Amino acid sequence: MTAAYRTLFQSELLAIDEHSCRACRSDWSRELGGEPASILFVRRGCFGVRGRIEVVADPFSALIYDGDPGYRLRRPVDGGDAITRITPSAALMQEALGKTPIHVPVTPSIHLRHLRLYAQAGAANADRLDVEEAAVELLHAVAGLTGVPDEPRPGPARRRVAEARAFLAASPELDHRLSDVARAAGCSPFHLARIFREETGASVRAYRLRLRLAAAVDQLAEGAHDLTTLAMDTGFSHHSHMTSAFQKVLGASPSAVRESLGRSSTFLKARLRPAA
Repeated sequence: MTAAYRTLFQSELLAIDEHSCRACRSDWSRELGGEPASILFVRRGCFGVRGRIEVVADPFSALIYDGDPGYRLRRPVDGGDAITRITPSAALMQEALGKTPIHVPVTPSIHLRHLRLYAQAGAANADRLDVEEAAVELLHAVAGLTGVPDEPRPGPARRRVAEARAFLAASPELDHRLSDVARAAGCSPFHLARIFREETGASVRAYRLRLRLAAAVDQLAEGAHDLTTLAMDTGFSHHSHMTSAFQKVLGASPSAVRESLGRSSTFLKARLRPAA
């Protein structure tokens, strides 16, 4: 289950790699570890990590790996995942993320900033200074979101919310009832609604909307042009509904987001509204 990464960008300051697969769900892997310290961002799908803590990483997570030699991975849902890995130099890692918790929830705007960096790093004419500066700014933004460090062992509430997030990430386009999500999490709808907001800072409905937006942005980055079809495929009732959600959460239309992901020369200049 170890991921094979493809290098997009490398300098003395940092490296940016990417991995993607369409694998089916899997149980916990053998014990892994020993790689250089890095930070992982999810472009698509989700995966579980069990080490000092047990978490689910999805498009609204940044996962800080500090070189811990003892961790395991699993894929809780079908469909595989797509991951961007930034490996800073030891000095940059310590300065930018040395005191952060392992798992950091990120906002929709930071997720989009990560996708812009991913597009820039993979461009044939990538400017080294632009990529390095954007990566450092992204690390700074993630560090600014950190709060109370993760507990060494997840409690029942965290495990239930992790199961709910994995259930939603498997098919965010579907209109699940709260009882469906609660059943997957192993608790009552009333209990889930409370602990989900406490853990994620968002309601179940708002979190599903973020996942739908992440799926739509991922398809735009892959070149999707028919916005009506894209809206229906990602769970929006119609094109204008999707456009409204993009404007409200990301501060830009789907067409503008697609353009910004395709025009690496302007990705550093983009300014997004605060996350919903």
